[in-house]
Amino acid sequence: MRFITDNYILKPKTRPRDDEVDFRLEVIKRFKDYAMVFDLLCFEIANGKPKKEYDAVVWDDTSVLFIEFKSPTTYKTLKAKKAQSWEATAKNIAKELGFKKYGAIIVVRDENEKVAIERSKPGLNVIPLSELANFDLGKALKDLTS
Repeated sequence: MRFITDNYILKPKTRPRDDEVDFRLEVIKRFKDYAMVFDLLCFEIANGKPKKEYDAVVWDDTSVLFIEFKSPTTYKTLKAKKAQSWEATAKNIAKELGFKKYGAIIVVRDENEKVAIERSKPGLNVIPLSELANFDLGKALKDLTS
């Protein structure tokens, strides 16, 4: 399976990551009425090189949500510029696929979650895995039509 836009080829990895089982189960429970794909690689058509990876992408007819899953340690070392670039690519993909709204969130594994969440990255929603079940998708979505 592949998704192709004007500038990107999106293709799921063939082998799921064993350390993301809890994350996947929570995404499936929370977004049970949405289409979803895990471990989606994004390649630029211009050069064929991998650009980004999204741990989960969920969508319905009008909106799409890109999700990145991080351990607290990995999250703490994530540079704001890289997080913003990841979100900007998500926005471009959503536009090119014709969605009216999009969102991008980082979900942090619950170990030491308070430390990780206090270091939130500019412009992104960051939540602990334990709060994904109550996540308000409507507040995270941004309009693409304007």
